[in-house]
Amino acid sequence: MKVLYKKKNLNLAFNENFLVYFIQNGSVEGVLPLRNNFTFFRIYQGDMVGEADILLNNEKRKYCFMTKKGAELLTLSKKEFKRLILVEYREIGKQIFNQALKTMKSFKINYKKTISHIEKSRDKLDLAKLKSDEIEKKKDENKKVL
Repeated sequence: MKVLYKKKNLNLAFNENFLVYFIQNGSVEGVLPLRNNFTFFRIYQGDMVGEADILLNNEKRKYCFMTKKGAELLTLSKKEFKRLILVEYREIGKQIFNQALKTMKSFKINYKKTISHIEKSRDKLDLAKLKSDEIEKKKDENKKVL
């Protein structure tokens, strides 16, 4: 495999749909940038990310990947990745494609569950704040009466 780029000792977020990342060391988290970078999955050394997006999905993802300091990633361009799995190594490519289908399905399920969880938690916090505000208001009213 031709390594096009090696990233080392990172703490970064990335959302490119045109690269496949191979995790050489460390881990990568899938986070929701519009939800304070809430982590909804984590993958580790030896895994790859981005292949499902390249093979199955041309739309911009609703999440991005974040690394922690010390992570080392190898990248492969979309063009090179497709050439390798669709032309040179078709049998392995079939396996990667089938795994990408499972991965995309899993991401979509986890994304929906995570958004639901965040919304429920936010609703509970809003309700708790409302109750807290009502208690404070009653305390103020009681002070005025005394």
